Amino acid sequence: MSTEAYAFSLYVHNRPGVLNRLALVFSRRGWNIDNISISPAEDGRFARCNLVATGPQDGLGNIVAQLSKLVDVIAARREVIDDRLLSREVALIKVHYDTAQVLNINAAAVELGCEVVDTSGDSAIFQFVGEHAAIDRVRTELGRRFTVLDVVRSGAITMHRTENDADDISRVAATVVVTATLPAV
Repeated sequence: MSTEAYAFSLYVHNRPGVLNRLALVFSRRGWNIDNISISPAEDGRFARCNLVATGPQDGLGNIVAQLSKLVDVIAARREVIDDRLLSREVALIKVHYDTAQVLNINAAAVELGCEVVDTSGDSAIFQFVGEHAAIDRVRTELGRRFTVLDVVRSGAITMHRTENDADDISRVAATVVVTATLPAV
């Protein structure tokens, strides 16, 4: 059985234990969470969660159904990555350079659309914000020019492009009355 990566958007209560319960839905079904980003919504009571998980396509509907059944999940759905969705990642790329290359550091940043956020000793850290494929290209190009020491990526965060998009997962909060509470522990 082949596995594929799928993107999910969730709108959840912003309280302790929610992330653990989300992760259990995936792990119990043999799925791996490749990246996850969660942040409080404007009012602080809710949070937006973007995640990418890998698993078998035949279990995809079950994952969304199980997420939707969780008390803390207001809305859950699989995202279709298309032009209505804006997606970005942040990458920090640490490179080694020698004294002959010091002038090349800033030139590389300008040329590649990066920012040099730290230089110390014989290393520099570049920051790049962009789509997944663009980060791959920047990392490859920096590897051609310098010795890459480390790469840290945030994982994708997504948002629908227009406020009038009915598919925007956070739009449900204004119309949903939440009555469920967590059971006492």
